[in-house]
Amino acid sequence: TKSVYRAVNYLMGLGHRRIAFILGMLDSLYSIERLAAYRKAFADSGTECDEALIKESDFSKNAGFGCMGELLDMDDPPTAVICMSDSLTPGALHQIHRRKLQIPEDISILAIGCSDMYELLNPPLTTIRTPVSDIGKTAADQLIKIIQGEDTGEKHIILDADLIIRESTGVPPRKKSS
Repeated sequence: TKSVYRAVNYLMGLGHRRIAFILGMLDSLYSIERLAAYRKAFADSGTECDEALIKESDFSKNAGFGCMGELLDMDDPPTAVICMSDSLTPGALHQIHRRKLQIPEDISILAIGCSDMYELLNPPLTTIRTPVSDIGKTAADQLIKIIQGEDTGEKHIILDADLIIRESTGVPPRKKSS
C-alpha cells in the first residue's frame, strides 16, 4: 500500500492531478488496500480523486489494453497512469503505442511490479519495484519457524519497495487551447 501512495505522490510532485489507476479485482484485499492508499494520497494532498480514473481488471495483458483504451477515450483523459502489476503494464503500453501517443510527452506511466525488463523498454519505465526475493525469503523464514514448532502468531511484515525513476514519467502535457 505504501508503494501506491508513494507513486501517486511522486506523480503529483511532477504536476499531475488526473492520475489513473489500473488495479485488480475489487473483491481482493490486495486491490482494496491499494485503492485505499491511492484515495488517501489524493485526500492528503487536498486534491479531488476522480473515481472514473479507477479501472478494475483481472490482471491480464488484455485487461490492461482495454482499461487503458477506456481511459484514453475519456473527454478529459488522464495525464498519468499507474499499472498495479507486471501483467497489466504491457497491455496498457500497447494501447498507448497503438494510438501513437508519446511517453511521457502525452501521458506518463508508472508500473508497480518486479520486472527488470522495464529498464529495457523505450522509454525505460519508472517503476516501484516489489522486492519479490525478499518477500520469498521472509515467507520461507516464517514457514521454517512454523515447521520447527515456534508460535509465530499472526504477523504483518512490511517490506519497502524502491521507486526507480526512469524516462516514462514527466510533467503533464499542456492543455491545447481551442
